[in-house]
Amino acid sequence: MHHFKNYPFIKEDENAKSLSFFNTGNEKIINNSMIEELKSIVSEEVFQARISLHDSPSELLHDMVVAQNRKLYVRPHKHPKTETYHIVDGKTNLIIFDDIGNIKSTHILSKDYNSIFRLEKDQFHTMLHFSDVVVFHEIKNGPYMKESDNVFSSWAPDGKNNDEVVKYLEKLFGQTL
Repeated sequence: MHHFKNYPFIKEDENAKSLSFFNTGNEKIINNSMIEELKSIVSEEVFQARISLHDSPSELLHDMVVAQNRKLYVRPHKHPKTETYHIVDGKTNLIIFDDIGNIKSTHILSKDYNSIFRLEKDQFHTMLHFSDVVVFHEIKNGPYMKESDNVFSSWAPDGKNNDEVVKYLEKLFGQTL
């Protein structure tokens, strides 16, 4: 399916692991119409999509607008770099874990409350979305290193068994609400 027909400078990244686009324009701008289209994509087709404002995975700064469906399971993971989230739309719960899976802290993030959060490097984390779709601006250092950028927890389901994921998410919701 073709996306962003009104924005020819938004090009799909055929090499990405999830539905991703690059803003190839000379001036990098994301307007409300683009955000609404991104939200529509994750409401109807896939559980996650992004528009990158950086030009390639090799850039030293990655600057993205990400939309995620509430149904998306993001296995707790950590990165060897810091990242910052700025909530554009929706409401989510950012959960930070210690190295063995105990919850260290939770942070409700929304446009109107705690809209920006900087996550330090090497902290296991995930998000549980309250809204059907959450849109956030994410900034982190590049370049993207496929093999080492995401270190997944060994204590949370890998996402292959839906029953395990449901049970784990129910446990998380019970511990954080």
